[in-house]
Amino acid sequence: MSKNRCLIVYLFFLALLRVDAQENSLLFRNFDTQDGLCDNHINSITEDSRGMIWIATREGLSRYDGAQFKNFYTSKKKSNALRGNFTSCLFNINKDSILFLNNSKLALLRTSNNQIIHLKAFQRNTIANIAKLTDKLYALIEAQKIVIVNHKLAIVHTIKTQSRNYPFQIGYLDNNHFLLCDNENKLFYTYDTRSKQTTSIGFGFKKPSNFQDGYYIIQKTDSSNKRIYISDFWTGLYVFDFKGKLLNYYSNIHKTNPINSNNITSLLLAQDNKIWVTTDNGLSIIYPDHNKTQKIYHTENEKYSLKSNTAIVSFEDRNKNIWIGTNQGISVYKNQNNSLLEKYVIFDGSLPNEFIIDLAFNHNEVYTGTYLSHTYKVNTETHEVKKLNSTPGAWSVQNYNGTINIVGGSKSVTQYNPKTNKYHQLDFLKAYFKKTDIIVMSYRHSNGDIWYSGNAGGGFVRVNAETNQIKHYTSSVNGKRIFSSSYYPYVCEDKKGDLWFGVNKASSLLHWNLEKDTFDEVNFSTLSDENNTVGGINHLICDDSNNLWIAYEGSGLVKYNITTKAVAHFTIENGLYSNYVNYLQFDNQNRLWMLTPKGIFCFVLKNNKMLQLNVWDGFTDNPIHYSVLKMNKSKNQMWLGAQNYLYSFNPDEIIKNKTLKGAIYLDNIKINNSEVIQPFTTSLKPDENNVSFELVAVDIENGKNIEYSYKLSGFDQNWVFTGSSRTAIFPKLSSGHYTFNARAKYKGSNEWFYLKQPFAFSIQTYWYQTWTFIGICIIAFVVLVWYIIRTYLNRKLEKQQALLEKQKAVEDERTRIAADMHDDLGSGLTKITYLSQMALQKEDNATLLSNIKNTSTELVESMSEIIWAMKEENNSWEELLSYIKLYAQEYCQNNQLNVDFQYPEESMDFEIIGEVRRNIFLSIKECLHNIVKHAQAKNVVITIHKNKTIDITIKDDGIGISINKEKQFGGNGLKNICKRMEKINAQFTVINDNGASMQFKIPY
Repeated sequence: MSKNRCLIVYLFFLALLRVDAQENSLLFRNFDTQDGLCDNHINSITEDSRGMIWIATREGLSRYDGAQFKNFYTSKKKSNALRGNFTSCLFNINKDSILFLNNSKLALLRTSNNQIIHLKAFQRNTIANIAKLTDKLYALIEAQKIVIVNHKLAIVHTIKTQSRNYPFQIGYLDNNHFLLCDNENKLFYTYDTRSKQTTSIGFGFKKPSNFQDGYYIIQKTDSSNKRIYISDFWTGLYVFDFKGKLLNYYSNIHKTNPINSNNITSLLLAQDNKIWVTTDNGLSIIYPDHNKTQKIYHTENEKYSLKSNTAIVSFEDRNKNIWIGTNQGISVYKNQNNSLLEKYVIFDGSLPNEFIIDLAFNHNEVYTGTYLSHTYKVNTETHEVKKLNSTPGAWSVQNYNGTINIVGGSKSVTQYNPKTNKYHQLDFLKAYFKKTDIIVMSYRHSNGDIWYSGNAGGGFVRVNAETNQIKHYTSSVNGKRIFSSSYYPYVCEDKKGDLWFGVNKASSLLHWNLEKDTFDEVNFSTLSDENNTVGGINHLICDDSNNLWIAYEGSGLVKYNITTKAVAHFTIENGLYSNYVNYLQFDNQNRLWMLTPKGIFCFVLKNNKMLQLNVWDGFTDNPIHYSVLKMNKSKNQMWLGAQNYLYSFNPDEIIKNKTLKGAIYLDNIKINNSEVIQPFTTSLKPDENNVSFELVAVDIENGKNIEYSYKLSGFDQNWVFTGSSRTAIFPKLSSGHYTFNARAKYKGSNEWFYLKQPFAFSIQTYWYQTWTFIGICIIAFVVLVWYIIRTYLNRKLEKQQALLEKQKAVEDERTRIAADMHDDLGSGLTKITYLSQMALQKEDNATLLSNIKNTSTELVESMSEIIWAMKEENNSWEELLSYIKLYAQEYCQNNQLNVDFQYPEESMDFEIIGEVRRNIFLSIKECLHNIVKHAQAKNVVITIHKNKTIDITIKDDGIGISINKEKQFGGNGLKNICKRMEKINAQFTVINDNGASMQFKIPY
């Protein structure tokens, strides 16, 4: 065999070994009940149209969106809840629906609103299993029949079977034929859907040892490649063509194609042509292209191993991730054709604190400097690792024109020539770094000068590239402080050739001016408007735009523009995952990579995106072990140093693999703290005003890095940022129209993705807040105001009229008094004057004097009556009746007339105006005068009753009143009484009844 052919064969087998070596170290991301799963025993897994993963378990149904699990259980309070927690056989049958079994009954899950529908048409059917035949055909397997339904759940075929003890197995061959397995009779058939006839088909199974019969399961039928996969519990996995010819066979005792166990629980044909086989003893992967198999087992206390050896089910999602359901939870493998991360073992782990601290590149070799040990040379093609024995513990490893320059745990500079494999030591630094025990920095300037820095007050040593002259810079010169720290391990160069230095013991930047050869310090706190307290500098680097990027310990990341002096500060609050940034490196696309205690991150500056690299991408070390990042720009490879290991990857490929294509949905709505099912009426009652929304953004790989924001138009026009919180709560909303919108973004990014359809709803107004009611109230108020004003004005007018009437009454009273005084007093005085003159002329004047006396008495009485009528304190019925009684008794007694005065039983203590009082008194006076003068009576009875009117009756036992002689005995007195009563709206009548009865009815 020629050398070339031998080389080809060798490389071929080497490639196979490389594939096996990589595949044997599968890394899984694991979930169990501690992460939120409702149960660890997984029965089935599927993915809905939005990218969410649904998991059926013995204790409920779980949904995973990339950040958290949401669980569904049985509930007597909800009609759309599970009926029993046992769920299995999940199949996404259309955009919005997942078909599944719930306690052996068929159910449907609406993924848009999380509503579970128990299908009434199938509730009498006890279903043992569901088999997916095509994307639009599903077989419901019962004890004695198989019902085939389409994706709309319409029954397409019903196949009757005779088996009672073993449910039939079914597989899809083509549109008109199915494969049936009768385990009770150990027979296989093809079923013709047109003729409904079965035809026996034989398969060449191996005879089970020590057992008479096999137990067969149709695991999968591949109509595209005409393959049938059938497992036997005792003998393993068989692959036949559609004619029954055996193509491949796998078992746990097979020498060339071994699998973990013959008890196969599920089989998955992945998109990359791999076959994933779950068993009761781990996971097997079949590589048909190489006719190889691989066994995967659970490793105790290994975080990224298979969750359990009892693997039950497998599923591949749209991103080609493989989900393995076990009896202890879920394991997820990011399935890639080629690993994007290459791993090199540098140390054997005997030194637990051995970290790679610096890297240098030379062709196909990487030189790794370690903190406590030596420098190692790694061949990137063969993975060979060789220790350079004559080197110290390295703090800095640099390639200067093909020579590896190593400094660290001594005062010497070790130079290694890869071509000659020889070492050369330079001891010139001893003269300058007298107290130094570690050289912490070695840097070659663009002009060729090499700078060194040593601890313990060493400062800087600069070796001129042209003259080899050495210049030593110390922190103090002649007692004057030049820079604050005694040594600096971090350095970068700007476009002018100036150098910038940093150290974790100080927050100030040290700037060396190339032109002036002088130092000055830049204090970050004086440049920033923010009141940020910064820690020490962990690393620094310059970009192509003359920006200086500074990693601060505990204070995040600072971008300082050397030209404009502008400062931008990045912390957890605006996108960083950790404020402790340990190392910085730019790749060829100007993306900034950084190491933090929380892992490795990439800051995509052009669109301000922050990407996290984790176990999904192969980064499985504890993040605190990551120590250094270096970019080999000539080969577009990023190198990551860790504890005992070295990793390399292509930044473009690994970033390309980070999709960051999230979508946000409205997951749940609660009204008055009660969950509602969408769609529902969006016109809410007035008391349905406590509304909350729950959001979900879907990204299986990066879901935990999503932040949320929302706003409710009609309530507030501003966006409310909630971080990782998904709930928006609005208590006691007032009536009106609202539109709820939400958005989400990845941490560190300014690009938001929004709800496709904002949710609009309205809250009705209470009847007493409606415009109709308000209008009625306004009208009623106007009418009321009008009525009040009108009443007020009327009363005011009445008062004015009353005042006028009162004034008129006063005037009338004055006129009356004047008239009375003129009539009574005037005539009386005239009479007295006349009688006095007569008395003066006659000697016998006794009669005249008597007349003068009587006239004077009458005048006094008239004056008393006038005064009584004028006094307001007499304006009560009680006072009036007392006065009438007193007058009647005195007047009748003086005229030999008996009087009986009968008071009313009711109280008469209520008001009467003076004019009315006077008219009543004068009328009664006139009646008594007429009785004395004309009636010839001996007795008078005055009776007073209080009814609807005040009734006063004056009855005598005289001769009565003759109507014909009315003028004679009545004169003007009776007319005066009638006139007086008309004035006060009263009634007056006279009745002859064994005398005269005069009756008054007076309103009050």
